[in-house]
Amino acid sequence: MDGCPPDGADESAHAALLTPRLPPPGALAPLKAVIFDMDGLMLDTERWERAAWREVAQAHGHRMSDEFFATLIGRREADTAAHMRAHFGARFPFEAARTQARERFDHWMTHCPQPVKPGLSSLLAVLHGQGFTLAVASSTRRARALARLGPLAVRFAVTVFGDEVRHAKPDPEIYLRTLSLLGVDPAEALALEDSPPGFAAARAAGLTTVVIPDILPPPADAPYVCNSLTDIENWILSRAGS
Repeated sequence: MDGCPPDGADESAHAALLTPRLPPPGALAPLKAVIFDMDGLMLDTERWERAAWREVAQAHGHRMSDEFFATLIGRREADTAAHMRAHFGARFPFEAARTQARERFDHWMTHCPQPVKPGLSSLLAVLHGQGFTLAVASSTRRARALARLGPLAVRFAVTVFGDEVRHAKPDPEIYLRTLSLLGVDPAEALALEDSPPGFAAARAAGLTTVVIPDILPPPADAPYVCNSLTDIENWILSRAGS
């Protein structure tokens, strides 16, 4: 566990850029809140998870391909266990492997720089400056999510996590609960997501949703996509000036 995991910079540098599609001026009602996903959207943690699981799988005599890891993104733990056993064999020691992967990940989170996505700090400052209320809706359990967010957590007025809802994304429950705590209608909030399950959950809750892809490509039916949090900041600023 020496050193830090790859940060995905080389991978991102070679990724094909999307042509941003964002809501045109006047297309939305006045927005009051922005709801953020966490892993893969604000934090570059999906690649850390992948690196941890790759090391652990190898230690147990298996190869964790990027393609197979991509099928795990957005799954709940029970689904992940069944999916891994179907892939690696019924005797794959998921519980022990999960503990080992978490130990690697937590070691990196403690000893390596926080893997914040480019543009996050500036975007949060702009949104606060314009009076938006900010929230997090993440499938990660609260204790682990707050540890990952660290000092970023205080920037969000509302946080809802995976162990506080019965149904995981793509079910809209986590977004409906977040909207209720915010006290806003779906038309008054914007959701930012990186994965197909997250997009499906936010859309089912009635939210305008922008997808900023991380490891997975954006859903084909996502009307609004862009490449980075900086794209969102520029769009917010353009709305303010229109």
